Formats: sequence, C-alpha cells, structure tokens
Amino acid sequence: MTQQQPNGPPVRVSRSEAGAVTVVLNRPHVHNAFDEQTIEALSDVFLGLADDPGARVVVLRGEGRSFSSGGDANWMRRMAGADRDANEADAQRLALMLRRLEALPQPVICAVHGNAFGGAIGLISACDIAIAADDARFA
Repeated sequence: MTQQQPNGPPVRVSRSEAGAVTVVLNRPHVHNAFDEQTIEALSDVFLGLADDPGARVVVLRGEGRSFSSGGDANWMRRMAGADRDANEADAQRLALMLRRLEALPQPVICAVHGNAFGGAIGLISACDIAIAADDARFA
C-alpha cells in the first residue's frame, strides 16, 4: 500500500548551474525514514546521475530535523508479514540502490544533521565524504 507523501515526493533533486546536484530525502514527517518508494526513487536518481555529464558533484541530505531515521517502521512491518521471496527481493532493491550510490562517478558528499540511525548509516557509508553537523547523532 502506497502512503500519501504530505510534503511531496520522497526524494527531491535540484541542480546548480555549476553542476552541483542536491538529492534530498524528503519525508521529514517520519524523519526521512525510507520505504520502498524512497528506495526506488533514490535508485532511479542515482542511475540517472551515473551517465549525466553535467553533474559534477552530488550532495545527499535530509529535509527537516533528521538526516534519516533508517527504515520506516510501517514498511518493516509490512515486510515482516511477507514471504521469503518478497523479503529477498526487497533486500536486493535496497542493495542495488546502495551499489548505485557507491558507484557514482561524481564525488558524493553526505551532509548529515540530526539523527542518522539504522539504514541511514548505509547511505552515509556509500558516499565518498560525510560531513556531520554539530547536532548529528549516529546509531
């Protein structure tokens, strides 16, 4: 079941004239927790950036008070009720998204603020550089 996004799409992308691409986790109402829609959106963005000669650098950040609280509890609850094949396919989609991020030819800077919990650590680890604000908390 797809949930309505109160603040627009789960991922926003903007670009400066100089080629800096900002990728924003845009689910502040749930501390940018990711679910299947967010993972798919990120994966698609990273796939597109891989062949984008105009993209010179990528900045990954979160909207609102947190970078990301990791996996969305509702998504994890849904997947707990799914069969083994569905869970493996879901894990493969997450792994593909992280591989696409890690393999980007552009330098990727992760701008971390607030909470960075659970799976958010995977996103951060797949980036080339992580810069943490004074209020960043990792777990």
